[in-house]
Amino acid sequence: MKKRNFIYVLVCLFFSFSTFAGDRNLNIPHAEVAPYDAFGLALMANSEKLSPFDQLAEYFHEAEEVSPSEVLGWTSGRCFNDHSPDQPGPGLLVGVEYVDGLDRGPLFPNRSEFKHAVLDSLYNANYYDQLNDHKARKIKLSIEKSFDDLSASYSENDSMVSLYKPGNIKFKIRKFEQYILSELVVIQDTEKSKAGDKPSYCYFFKRVFDY
Repeated sequence: MKKRNFIYVLVCLFFSFSTFAGDRNLNIPHAEVAPYDAFGLALMANSEKLSPFDQLAEYFHEAEEVSPSEVLGWTSGRCFNDHSPDQPGPGLLVGVEYVDGLDRGPLFPNRSEFKHAVLDSLYNANYYDQLNDHKARKIKLSIEKSFDDLSASYSENDSMVSLYKPGNIKFKIRKFEQYILSELVVIQDTEKSKAGDKPSYCYFFKRVFDY
């Protein structure tokens, strides 16, 4: 199995949406695509010098911290890994807000926490760009059992970070121009990776699902 597929089999287990506040209906809006700006032009200018993987690594270190409100929902994009740095893969950035739902009365409002992660797929690179109700429900059902294994998002060195506890990896995201970038970081040695390895970078540009 290729390294990218090995890593992202873990990634596909990272989410759960059964604990969202209220009984939310799927709401698939008209997709919003980030404008073609300096970021896109820079990618073109550097295309003959660096792979997309290497370019995204550089942009990630120049990027700024992103807020939960900018991440809430599902945003489609592209992912590149160190094994095939020029080959695009599908990526879906998912940001959800969990509310405990306990009625403590007006003096003690519900407690909430935000969680985020990146979902990969073995389908075509544009797999997540167009969603219908059937595909969205299939994604939701495939990930809802492992939501508890994903930590609440927290701030660390200008990144929003979430930790997948069983998989010993964490997702770091930042904002660059009109795009959200992600960096996957290995935090403990495995058979195929060492702690500190950064095997994947993604960028996200198309909002496909809102809560």
